[in-house]
This record gives sequence, structure tokens and C-alpha cells, in this order.
Amino acid sequence: MMSSKVSLAFFTLITLSLILPSRAQDNPQDYLDAHNAARAAVGVGPLTWDTTVQAYAQDYASQRASDCNLIHSGGPYGENLAGSSADLSGIDAVKMWVDEEAYYDYNSNSCATGQECGHYTQVVWGNSVRLGCAKVTCSAGGTFIGCTELGAGAIKLDSQLDSVPYHPVGSLPFLSSSIGLVGAVQDATSISADDFGRAHNEIRVQVGDVPISWNETLAAEARERATPRISEGLLSIDCV
Repeated sequence: MMSSKVSLAFFTLITLSLILPSRAQDNPQDYLDAHNAARAAVGVGPLTWDTTVQAYAQDYASQRASDCNLIHSGGPYGENLAGSSADLSGIDAVKMWVDEEAYYDYNSNSCATGQECGHYTQVVWGNSVRLGCAKVTCSAGGTFIGCTELGAGAIKLDSQLDSVPYHPVGSLPFLSSSIGLVGAVQDATSISADDFGRAHNEIRVQVGDVPISWNETLAAEARERATPRISEGLLSIDCV
């Protein structure tokens, strides 16, 4: 009888040792550590966990649980998604994103031809300061994980704007999701509409406003206004 109890206790310990590490890799600190290790490697400041951003990630992950398709939410935050037909830990999801660094060219701020690196650049985006992640089990099995990032800036409890992100030219992220705006740019850095969309909409969401989207008619007007300044040798960024 004593031998049986010892065997049962040993089996229980083995079982727990297999289960607990997996769960431990899905807590907020694990997501933060994985992101911040990659950020520290390139001299970028750490992220902090944000329950509001996490709630956004959780809400969207719950919506995707029925099909677990890796479709972006289209919201105002930066977003990385990962999925697996089996269980996938948060740490492993972040590792997949960070591994894309091998395909990122820092000099040209672009991915190698035919390769994906947007998830990596989202992880190390310099203006991100807050992180929230969520994981759900798909209805048909498998795993869906989403991590959401928000740039610098904070909202006071009285909903007044405390501070907003500063995005100097050339510092905007290489995006893996698409957000637009009304406006255009004419300059040597060829910043995309998605880049400007992120910068604008991060500020708008902080004051409870809806995202703006790209309008080609207004873009043409902005280009017309910006072009003369370019010919004068001056940087011109014009949003309408």
C-alpha cells in the first residue's frame, strides 16, 4: 500500500511538472519578458503590461475562437497574431515573431524579398510602451494568440489627454496590419499611409475618437499642397 501511494504521488508530480510550465509561459510577465528581451537586444525601451490593452486583445481573441483565422482586428493598436493546430505557449508565439529578425534589413527598413518580418518590427517598435496579450483555445482545437501594443501616451482617469506619442520622421513602424488616414506625404522616406494611420489613430483612440481612413481624393489634394515645398528643398508632410 505504501509503495502504491508513493507511485501515485510520483506520477502526480510528473503530471504537474508537465502542465505547470506550459501555463506559466502564458502569464503577463512571460509575454513581457519575451518582448522586452528582443527590444533590449536592439536598444529599445521595455514595454509594461496594460490591462486595458489586454482586454482589447482578449475580446478580439474570443471573437476569433470560433474559427481561429489569423485575421487582424483592424483596430487602432499595433497587433501580432499567431496560431497553431495544437497548444501554443505565449513564449513560443513571441519567439516565432522575433525569429523574423533574420529577414529584416535595418539599413533599408524592409524585409528580405519574399520574406515576412513585420511581426518582428512590431515587437521592437520604438514608440510602443504598453502591451496586452490573450490566448484562446479554438472551438475545433488548436490555439489563437494575439498581442496588442500601444504607443507612448496615457489617459487620465478623468478622460483628459495626459500625453500623446511623438513620431519623428523615419521612426514610424513597419506595420503588419493596415490602418489608414486622410492625408498624404511627399518626402524621401516614402512613409506609407499605414504608418501615418498608426500615428494618427493611436492618438485618436486615447481621446475616445473613431479611427480615420484613407481617402484618395483628399490624398491628391494633400500631394498638390506638399509638392511645391518639396521642389524648394523643404521637407513637407501634409495631411488633410
